Amino acid sequence: MKSISLLQFPLTGILLLAPFLNPVFAHKDHNTKPAMPAIGVVQGTITDSTTGQPIEYASVSMIDNHSGSVVTGGLSKKDGSFIVREIPLGQYVIWIEFIGYAKKEIGPINIFPGEDGSIENFLGEILLSISSINLDAVEVIGDESQFIQTVDKQIFKVGKNLTAAGGTGFDLLRKVPTLDVNIDGEVSIAGDANVTILIDGKRSGLTGSNRRGIVDNIQVAMVDKVEVITNPSAKYDPDGVGGIINIVLKRGAFDGLNGSITTMAGEYGKRNIAGNVNYRTDTWNIFGSSSYRSGNYIGRGYRQFEYDHTSYVDSLYQNTYRRKSPTNANLRLGGDYYPTSSSTVSYTYLFGNHFEDTFEEIEYIIPDINEVESLEEDDGIHHDHSFSYENKFGTTDRKLTANLDLNYETDEGIQHNYEHSLDAADHSGHSHEHDTQFKENNNSTTVVVDYEDQLNEKMFIETGFKSTLRSFSTDYNYLEQLYINNYDEDIYAAYASLNYDITEKFGIKAGGRFEQVETNATLEPASSNATPDSVNIISTIIDNALENSPYNNPYTKVYPSMFLIYKLSAMQTVQFGYSKKVNRPGRRTISPFPRNTNDISRIRNGNPYLDPEYSDVAELKFSSNSRKLNFNTGISYKLVKDNIMWWDRDMVEFEGDVYEIL
Repeated sequence: MKSISLLQFPLTGILLLAPFLNPVFAHKDHNTKPAMPAIGVVQGTITDSTTGQPIEYASVSMIDNHSGSVVTGGLSKKDGSFIVREIPLGQYVIWIEFIGYAKKEIGPINIFPGEDGSIENFLGEILLSISSINLDAVEVIGDESQFIQTVDKQIFKVGKNLTAAGGTGFDLLRKVPTLDVNIDGEVSIAGDANVTILIDGKRSGLTGSNRRGIVDNIQVAMVDKVEVITNPSAKYDPDGVGGIINIVLKRGAFDGLNGSITTMAGEYGKRNIAGNVNYRTDTWNIFGSSSYRSGNYIGRGYRQFEYDHTSYVDSLYQNTYRRKSPTNANLRLGGDYYPTSSSTVSYTYLFGNHFEDTFEEIEYIIPDINEVESLEEDDGIHHDHSFSYENKFGTTDRKLTANLDLNYETDEGIQHNYEHSLDAADHSGHSHEHDTQFKENNNSTTVVVDYEDQLNEKMFIETGFKSTLRSFSTDYNYLEQLYINNYDEDIYAAYASLNYDITEKFGIKAGGRFEQVETNATLEPASSNATPDSVNIISTIIDNALENSPYNNPYTKVYPSMFLIYKLSAMQTVQFGYSKKVNRPGRRTISPFPRNTNDISRIRNGNPYLDPEYSDVAELKFSSNSRKLNFNTGISYKLVKDNIMWWDRDMVEFEGDVYEIL
């Protein structure tokens, strides 16, 4: 038998090398000419010609009017503004480009002193129009997916080429550079699966410890972009040792009524359908989306266990057959109200439901033949309410945002096991049946207030506070014995961050986050009506967890962060980042109850008394980006303390005997 529990080990060091190369090489211009002084400046603002909304991350390329080569460039900010400095004197054509929009060409313009030119050029408002559609060829121009590298995060814009292909968020994350999704749905960044997944920048009822459920409940058609933050600043929660993945869902940007619907079908009863609709006016934006997914999954397995104990046979053989039929559906409704041109009031409601039935057949040969058939049903729902307010102070870069998020999630299921044993010698046998029931409730309330201000051209500050109250409870009925586990976690945090451009080439971003946390856990023993059949190895493992109940762990922690940026040129940067992170125990890792009781050779249960895991992370990255070449590489070092990991226990005592657990 194998029992897997959680244990903490003191110290671990990990070194990772993560190169990413898109090998599309630009043609080198061999026509040399004397170098001109790089003193020119071009600036402006990029907006949507239909909605008047600013366009973030639009690319600005300075094209030499004589050679046609790209000399320098940049990206637009959140408010659509951009500024390109250190432009060599000369004559240029400016290309403005962004996914889904037609390319805009400006010029030629002369960047040199005198009546026919200017050192500083202000282009004003630049309007981009939606790309044209060739109906004869049924081809959408300029709507491919796009990967954008910024100082603190990587952004994957979802184009219609992926939306039309359909699929779930699980399929989408497979397409995102720097992310890896294995066959079990485990998402990792640079090999580290301890990532935090956010929906629209917030934790959600979707974002429990089951990350496969997170991405499977979202359809590609609902996603606008995916942001990957490998080393978060003080503004973000320090949770997620491996990084943060923020899935940003679509919000209507065009006036009037618009929407879309996608469907997909496949083998083994796989069906996906998703749709979204939006209605926008000058003062309102109403949006909604929904999706449904179902399918069947079949798997077979074989295991061989080797034992090293005098009371055991040498080997155990196990054959497994499993069939799963999951169904997921969700609904998202919301609206934005614009009382003034600088303020927005928003509300979003997200409802999700999942149902899954699993049939599993396990055959043991030890050398007696034991056969177990299991039928499990799992049903859960979640409700998320999000209220937000945003105010921009006039034409300045000051902004205040406030959010209130209320999340409720419930999950319940039953597992019916039928066991049949057959003696290999005389072929006699006996049968046994039992049920295991569980019900989980997860509630959270989050309040966030953020303030940011561009103090001057060189200094930008962010500050705010956050309060998170979580409660998690489980009722576990095993062989007519009812156990109850309650877990509460309250987190109060405040942060401050300063971004300072010391020179045109060198900048620093530093900050810190202070947290006050209190964790409480209680495990109530089973009811007293235990029978001989109800006392076995599984109930013994659960009873062992009662020794430390109740448990209280208040603690205070500071999480510093610092980032240094040096621009080798307009297209090349070197970045160094350091931050301290925490990995708090998740629902599965703190639950003392085995979720699967039909396979006693492999019993997995959590530990409700775990302390958090801490890590210090340092990264050194090099980035070279232009219209035809994107190259990113880096080295990261991670030092982990109080490491949380699954542990195979060696021995457990049951009915006076000591069993070896492999």
